Amino acid sequence: MLRRRAATRSGHVAMFHHGRCGSSVLGDLLDQHSALRWDGEVFNFKRSFWTERATATECADPLAVLERRVEKSRKSIYGFECKFYHARRIGFSLEELVPALEKRGFTRFVVLDRRNTLRKVVSSLVAARRGSARLPAGVVAPLLRVHVPVDAVPIDSTCKPLVELLREYQDSVCRIETLLADRPLLRLRYEDDLAQDPLAGYRTACDFLGLAVEQPEVRFSRTTPHPWRQVVENPEAVTAALAGTEFEWMTAED
Repeated sequence: MLRRRAATRSGHVAMFHHGRCGSSVLGDLLDQHSALRWDGEVFNFKRSFWTERATATECADPLAVLERRVEKSRKSIYGFECKFYHARRIGFSLEELVPALEKRGFTRFVVLDRRNTLRKVVSSLVAARRGSARLPAGVVAPLLRVHVPVDAVPIDSTCKPLVELLREYQDSVCRIETLLADRPLLRLRYEDDLAQDPLAGYRTACDFLGLAVEQPEVRFSRTTPHPWRQVVENPEAVTAALAGTEFEWMTAED
């Protein structure tokens, strides 16, 4: 799925997503571009720069960290990504964060999501068990089985019932799309734009940003390519939890 509004050739870019939707491979491809510095999940508190020495202002205002990293970039365009729950963790609603970014020179936006967010949940649990969210290109992902506690799923710095979690993802995407309705926006979806050929999503992003397509290398493999029923130890419980909801169709997909 692709929806796009025209972007100018100036200004930085921010991408919003809910995770486990191809953001790592897309971000890595973009970071290989000669004109674009892609800085990943700046508001992920596990990243090393949060443990670096920081000024009192930066400690009190995470956006000051972002400003510092923009200033350090040596490329003409700076980009970063923000998971929806990262905004909450730094004390911002999406309605507050978007204009705050605009004041700091972010004039273009990307929204990336995954249609089947049940697969996102399963992938997050697998990544937590593996201890890594990425696999190098050429590595075949081993089958790691996980239990999905449907009444309290412990991911994304929260612990909520599965249905509530899926509705939260859906609501976050709707909210950010509404907020960005009149801004330069690229809308990408994992299943349509990245799953089969990450370079297709890269080329679309370059076109949106007014950049010439270069020749980057795909350096990551899919981390959870197996049918979800093979991965999940309690598929019957998951199916029962989603039965009769707007997410029931997700259990029928591999």
